Amino acid sequence: MSGSKSIKFRLLLDTSAFLLIFEGVDIFEKLEDFLKEPVEFYTLQRVVDELKQLSQRFGSRRGRAARLALTTSMGKVKIIPFKARGPVDDAIIDFLSAHPEYILVTLDADLRRRAKDIGVRTITWWAGKRRFSKG
Repeated sequence: MSGSKSIKFRLLLDTSAFLLIFEGVDIFEKLEDFLKEPVEFYTLQRVVDELKQLSQRFGSRRGRAARLALTTSMGKVKIIPFKARGPVDDAIIDFLSAHPEYILVTLDADLRRRAKDIGVRTITWWAGKRRFSKG
C-alpha cells in the first residue's frame, strides 16, 4: 500500500481475487499498477472465513490456493467486520449497497453483474491477457 499519498481508491476483494495469488499473480502490485493511484485493500470478515473454510480442503487445488492467500495477503488487507446473513456474495452486495464508493475486485461474473446493477464499479482479471481491467 502506498505511503503518505492520500488514498484514491478503496478496493474490496472477494474470495476469487485472493485465489489468484495461487496462479502466481501479485494482486496487490498488479492492482496498484493498473490504477496508477494510491489504493487501500479491504475484504469482509465473511470472505476471510470462506478462505479459512476452503483452506481445510487439503487435497484440493482451491484448498492450497486458500491457504496461500491466507498466509501471504492478510497483512496487506483491512478486514471489515460487516454482519450479514446468507451467502458470502450476498453479504458483499449488501455491504456495497451501503458503501458504493468501494470498487469490487472479483473474477465472479455473476457477482460482477450484481455489483454493476447497483452502480458499483468493478475490476476483474483477464487470464488470457494476464491483466486486470475494469469490469
